Amino acid sequence: MNDVSFKKNEIVSALIKAMRFGDFGEAAYWMIVLLENNIEEKYITHRLAIFASEDCFDADLITLANSIRIMYEMKLGNGNMLWQLLFRCCKAKKFWELPDGQEYEETMNNAIERYKKNGLEKAPKWAIDSHTTLYHELVKEGRLNETDERFSGNDKGRLHMIKMYKKYGRVSPDIVDDKIWKEATDEIEKLI
Repeated sequence: MNDVSFKKNEIVSALIKAMRFGDFGEAAYWMIVLLENNIEEKYITHRLAIFASEDCFDADLITLANSIRIMYEMKLGNGNMLWQLLFRCCKAKKFWELPDGQEYEETMNNAIERYKKNGLEKAPKWAIDSHTTLYHELVKEGRLNETDERFSGNDKGRLHMIKMYKKYGRVSPDIVDDKIWKEATDEIEKLI
């Protein structure tokens, strides 16, 4: 045996990096080291759930990881669950390996840069609906034309978005189609 002292944070880091590399054999070794040094399986499942959420772009794996984490918190987990989760984390596509993940990362970085550059911006008109304080202030002042219910979560807004998506294949404030809004408004008012 080597004369190496156990340092939990370094071992966990080795485990995480091995999963990022997709190397199950390496990850398995570091998990054995953690288990043999009395690190609770509950803690390990917590770290695997964090890894799945941060590095993997797989909703099923994230759900599985968090379900297993909860099972261990409830003292219902078993070693087989832990090892299968480790294997799945190693084999899962990481966000940087997928076009959607790359788009996600680039978009997030752009949003961060926008905030750093501009700070807090005024909310766009399409965000001012009956769920906001500003909407009610504008209504009191008779300035309803400065609000926009087209993307609200109310019945008219939802129906408008459905109709917009069916016609244009997307929902966007850049698309102004008063006919669709009128259809949605008329349909909802008939139901009331």
